[in-house]
Amino acid sequence: MPATQTRPISINDRPFDGSVFRVLGLHADYVCGNSGHCCRRPWGINISDGEHRTMTRAMSESGLAADEIEKSFVSRKAKKGAGSHTFGQNSDGHCAFVGEDGCGNSTCTAQRRWGHEVLPAVCQSYPRLAVGTPAGVYLTLSYTCPTAAKLLLAEDGLRETAPGKVFKWYPKLQGISFGPGADPPTFVKGAHPDWATFDYFWRWASEWLARSEFTPAQGLYLLGQAVAHVEQHGRAVCRLPELVDLLDQVWALDPAALRAHCEALEPVTELGVVYLNILINVMEQTGEVPQVFEGAREVLAQGPESAERRQILDAYDRLVRPNLPRFERIERNFLASRLYANPLIYRSKTLRFGYFLSVLSLIELRFVALLISLREGVPFDELAWLRAAAEVDMILQHSTSAQEKFIKLLQDHAAETNLANLTRPALF
Repeated sequence: MPATQTRPISINDRPFDGSVFRVLGLHADYVCGNSGHCCRRPWGINISDGEHRTMTRAMSESGLAADEIEKSFVSRKAKKGAGSHTFGQNSDGHCAFVGEDGCGNSTCTAQRRWGHEVLPAVCQSYPRLAVGTPAGVYLTLSYTCPTAAKLLLAEDGLRETAPGKVFKWYPKLQGISFGPGADPPTFVKGAHPDWATFDYFWRWASEWLARSEFTPAQGLYLLGQAVAHVEQHGRAVCRLPELVDLLDQVWALDPAALRAHCEALEPVTELGVVYLNILINVMEQTGEVPQVFEGAREVLAQGPESAERRQILDAYDRLVRPNLPRFERIERNFLASRLYANPLIYRSKTLRFGYFLSVLSLIELRFVALLISLREGVPFDELAWLRAAAEVDMILQHSTSAQEKFIKLLQDHAAETNLANLTRPALF
């Protein structure tokens, strides 16, 4: 049974006091590992005017000189609705507040000296990502945090459970929320379920991906069939009891027959390349292409006879495809946790859009792991996959401009695309 949160939390300044709170077992006992990675990434954190006042007041009251306080922040031209400051940088180019605790552990000096509550909401929250709907609050973690990424190696963590240590600090969560009057999402054009019904599908999807009868890719492909099944029923399953009954029928289908259906479909690396090019194209439009992708679009966009392009595709067939059983746990945990409480899925508000994003995530995860190994000359091992998970989340969870572009892409193309063309690349 989902747990009830007994202390108030806030998402986008909307209080959720005593709301139903949901988290996967995979993330329930997360605690900060003091790697300092969060403070050393070039986030460009935007600090609201109120957050800036809170921090400077605490610093001043502790006796810090005005010039020292001023050096900790950088004024910026505020965009509409944004704050006018960001954090300053130290001599290493990292956040001005990054330091060590005396035992060799990285830490935030602001948190250590003035308390967790003085930090901006994004710092209090990281790596926690939340979605709040009238049906409850859902929590997942960003794998840009190396401590969170290690949880991808855990076993049997894809069921809901009571939040444990993950809420040690009771942070003000960053994420998205929908009030009682929010526009409902859609299953298909003209079919608007309530929030509890929409939420249920994505919680069910995580459990579906946890099924050991299928590989993660097979599970994702078959999830696309479930999306199609919901779309076909449209308005008939817009109430929770009807949707639960429909998905129970899907769950009861013969696993051996479903697996045989997947195995009869030849995996085609070219399909993955098509989706990867879509992903890189969106990132290029935002100017936020990760270093690992530099030059990749030019190579992958070349004709099938290109030696460079063939080299990458051959490397995929040689390194990735036969080694997928080694990394099944990572893939399964990553995909299931990205179907659960993914803010981008809720922004897109449509069942098939959320599915399309999950397929993109799988393709990016595999190719980034491959490119890390090829370009850096490092082993194609678990570490490469965990680093790949961080790169995927950096784009799909933390880049507002990339998220806006993806949603626009979905609205322009995926809505009218034959769903079979969205599901098949899951088996690439």
